[in-house]
Order: sequence, then C-alpha cells, then structure tokens
Amino acid sequence: ERTNRITVGHPLEDKTDIGPLALSAQLTKVESYDASGVKEGARIASGGKRPQAEELARGWYFEPTVMIDAKNDMSFMRDELFGPVVGVMPFSSEEDMIELANDTRYGLASGIWTQNIDRAMRFANRIDAGTVWINTYRSAAYMSANGGFKESGYGRRGGFDVMREFSRAKNVVIDYSGAMQDPFVIRLR
Repeated sequence: ERTNRITVGHPLEDKTDIGPLALSAQLTKVESYDASGVKEGARIASGGKRPQAEELARGWYFEPTVMIDAKNDMSFMRDELFGPVVGVMPFSSEEDMIELANDTRYGLASGIWTQNIDRAMRFANRIDAGTVWINTYRSAAYMSANGGFKESGYGRRGGFDVMREFSRAKNVVIDYSGAMQDPFVIRLR
C-alpha cells in the first residue's frame, strides 16, 4: 500500500520520489530478476513492472517492487540488483535473521525496520555489511565512510577513513652517525 504511493518520474520534478535506473541494461537485469523471482516462487505484492504513464515510456523506469514469499536461495535475493526491488522473507528468531542476512557473498548495505531500537542495534552489530540503515534506507551522512564488505563495492569513500584508501604508508629510517650498523640487530629508539 505504501509502495503504491511512491511517485516514479523525472528526477528533476519535485513530486518525484524515484527516478529511472542508470542504464538500459540495468532495467533489463531488474526485469529479468523479477521474473526469475516469480518463477522461483516469490509473489509480487506491488510494482514489478515498468510504469504505464506515457511520459515515462521512453525512460528506464521501473516501479518500486515488493516481493513476498521470498527465500534466501532465490536469485533476486542472492545477487546485487541495484534496482527498486525488495524481498520480504520471514524469520523465526533473531539468530535465524542474522544467519539469513549474512548468508551472501555480498555486503554493501542492509536495512532493518523495527520499533525496537535495542533489537535493531543487536542486528546492526552482527550484520556483515558496510552500511546498516535502521528505519530508513539510502541516506548518508556527508562525513561518513561508505563502502561494502565481502565482494561488494570498491573500498571506502567519504569521511576520514577514505584517507587510508588513497594513501600508502612508508617508513624511511636514516642513521646519520656514519657508524656501520649490524643489520641483524633491531634497535628501538
């Protein structure tokens, strides 16, 4: 119901909540993963297609999609889609949820929606992802380091941590005494 109120449109229009995908190939990928999810047993609760509005027909738009009855072994749940698709998967316990969330070779980001902040923090501390959003998604602080874990992303961007990504530390030690030093003795100064 809430997903159906999201406005898909031109990114420069004030009323737009979500714009197009970046590439035609990305749109094709998202459509393919949606179709495979349905074929594998998931059901589309909302979205799941290109918008019908005439002004969006030529763009790479895709409706925000909620897929229910998702399972962790479904292809759209295993891969990074980079499209407006979310799979809803039940879990039996906190431990089960953590195991399901970490059972992937990727770790770019994760989202948790709950009214229990203590629970959210327990999850966030144990989920193996570079960013964990709680009760929000796709927001970032300007000075925070962003990047994924595992096979996701290309290092860190933003914040002070990024300095390590673009630096290479080197020690150069010089002894000006002129005395011959024993190369097998470590001298701490």
